[in-house]
Amino acid sequence: MDGRREPDLGGLHRSERERHLGSGRATNDDCGEDGVCPGDPGYNGADRGETDGRPTPGERNFDATDKDESDQIGLTGFEIFDVHRYELIDDEEDYRVFSRALPPLEDILLEGGRNLGMFFSSGPFPLQPGQTERFSMALLFAGHDFTDPRNMENTSLARKKETVQQIYNANYQFARPPDKPTLVAIPGDRQVTLIWDDVAERSFDPFLRENDFEGYLIYRSSEPNFNENFLITDATAR
Repeated sequence: MDGRREPDLGGLHRSERERHLGSGRATNDDCGEDGVCPGDPGYNGADRGETDGRPTPGERNFDATDKDESDQIGLTGFEIFDVHRYELIDDEEDYRVFSRALPPLEDILLEGGRNLGMFFSSGPFPLQPGQTERFSMALLFAGHDFTDPRNMENTSLARKKETVQQIYNANYQFARPPDKPTLVAIPGDRQVTLIWDDVAERSFDPFLRENDFEGYLIYRSSEPNFNENFLITDATAR
């Protein structure tokens, strides 16, 4: 500590605090109002607010672009039903279904082997001409590794739900592999020459905040569909 007093940043998240206290480099999403950082596809040069050390509307993870902080109505209605029960041709019935309160869990547990449809609703809210509102939704599927659907703790479905929630809270910024290069195969006399670009080597990982390219892996198979490869493990090391 050099004795200087930090500015009052209120309830800003850590990433936003770092933007305030940054050194002026385009780090911690201090990329300006277009939200596009140097090195991103479509970057056309510096714009307003870029590297100014302050949060600017339009930058990632701030205000309206921070999905975990933005105002949310959430899921206000849900209906699961046999297909063709509702046909979306009766406006009054549609509004009645969409606007009623969420049913108790016991009322939406259905056995498999049926052709089912689902309604999701969130509202009501005003939508003016030309206004855009975005929504996020996740559909989770998992193996039947539970006996009571009212007790889903430590099940595959519960783990997936936790992972999806973490991804959403992180504004969909999570560890990912480098971008895939474009590969060209040139046949020759008892040989194949492979040529690819360097897009993977230049890709930036927004979660680790670094260029984390480590190398290439080239697989050779005796059959074209790679059916000889089997799953060794999954994300939970099972």
